[in-house]
Amino acid sequence: MILSNVDIVKCLDQHLFSINPLENNDDPSKYPFNTSAIDLRLGNEILVPEGDKPIQLDLRSPGIAKFIQANSRTVIITESSP
Repeated sequence: MILSNVDIVKCLDQHLFSINPLENNDDPSKYPFNTSAIDLRLGNEILVPEGDKPIQLDLRSPGIAKFIQANSRTVIITESSP
């Protein structure tokens, strides 16, 4: 799905998805996105799924965040361990 910058702002206003923190959110001309990309910066903590069997997840399901947390291990990315 490709959204224009106007559509992205509408979706944010309707809480269909979020970008947090949304820098410069008081000035739409300085949002971290344009009509072709969103500039995202990831944190240094990731969840790595455990187990060797493939599964299919529906991210709309209630409780999915708890399921992912319970079935994953946390990895901290550092300069010495990228």
